[in-house]
Amino acid sequence: LVAGLTPATWPDGPVLAVALALPFAVAAPRQLGAALGRSVGVLVVWLAAEVVSSALSAGWDALQGGLDPHRLGDGLAAVGRGAWGFVEAEGVDAVPGLLRDNTPWLVVGLVAALVLGSVQAVRAIRAARLARAARASQPDHPQATATA
Repeated sequence: LVAGLTPATWPDGPVLAVALALPFAVAAPRQLGAALGRSVGVLVVWLAAEVVSSALSAGWDALQGGLDPHRLGDGLAAVGRGAWGFVEAEGVDAVPGLLRDNTPWLVVGLVAALVLGSVQAVRAIRAARLARAARASQPDHPQATATA
């Protein structure tokens, strides 16, 4: 949401990449599917926030001469009409452009997610092996008595 609503002068790609990879940093190996779903949710929220941000910007641009405090309702109605006009005219077409413009950061987020998911899987495998070895080294464990 922050990446989608940042001003146009701020780079939002790095924030997007981190937000896409972050669910994988805390996911257990059995939760990687859920982490993927959360990352898709992040992408959808970002796209919606970008479209809303662009629509509001277009709405404010439609307001000629600034906002008169004595005619606040008229000014807000003009902003709403301008924003809705943007959504009707360009809202759906803006999404492929956003994806295309941010492809490098989407790839960075995907690579980071793969690395984080792999690290979590390796940690889980290692922990399972250590636990198995610890159980096998206990004197009352069947494997320990069979080898003695």
